[in-house]
Amino acid sequence: MRDTDQYRIDEPRVIGEVMEGEFILVHFESGRYYSVRGVGADICQLLSSGCTFAETIRRIAEHFRLPESQLAPEIRQFVDGLVNERVLVPAGVTTQSDRPVVLAATTYESPRFEKFDDMADQLLLDPIHEIDETGWPTRKTA
Repeated sequence: MRDTDQYRIDEPRVIGEVMEGEFILVHFESGRYYSVRGVGADICQLLSSGCTFAETIRRIAEHFRLPESQLAPEIRQFVDGLVNERVLVPAGVTTQSDRPVVLAATTYESPRFEKFDDMADQLLLDPIHEIDETGWPTRKTA
């Protein structure tokens, strides 16, 4: 992972939404869903908005008035974890969103995510997970 790398949510296989400060990610191919709170939710929003890895670290460090060198290993491990789960993928094309990201976490805690598979069977049965490149559901062929 380089400082200039950008990441995005692996849409349309994964959707993500912020609800009351919690970033919820649903992976339609595995049926797993993820809960990301606090600093982790802020990191996901920054990366989703087009910030590079280095910009994300800088923004978090400025927000909490902590040294970047202290935060970088934890943030790297967090992002690596989401990449390994196939929730985040390299952006490929550099992009920058017009939507500003307001950091919501008030205290710094190491970023982490929780993974759940208790609803995987139900999510995999739902035909909406069969989607095409544009994000629209497709019918299974018999």
